[in-house]
Amino acid sequence: MIRKTFKEILGIDDADYKIIEMLEKDADVTHSKIAREIEKSQPAVGARIIKLERKHLLTKQVGFNLKKVDIKTAIVFVSTKDVEVVVNKIRQCPFVNHAFKISGEFNLLCFIAASDLQTIEN
Repeated sequence: MIRKTFKEILGIDDADYKIIEMLEKDADVTHSKIAREIEKSQPAVGARIIKLERKHLLTKQVGFNLKKVDIKTAIVFVSTKDVEVVVNKIRQCPFVNHAFKISGEFNLLCFIAASDLQTIEN
């Protein structure tokens, strides 16, 4: 059985991967800087970015910079027999930003944000 690499599964090459990597580190990096790094032309970088966006492999996301505000955060792993019941309860909690079903020892992952750790612990 031949196993595909991550890049093969996504259908990208090293240059595409490097573009994604650079944009993850700095969303404002210029196409010119990326072009120098991957040794391609600036228009080629622009075309690759458009291609990655059309394939839904690259998206833009706006959010809060939690480092700049006085908010405490926590990542909570949960193991439960009835994930759906817990997810429905979590949806009602104003402090849970994201919740994901996962596999492994735990089957739920939650991102929590509040003004203080006591609120998170409760």
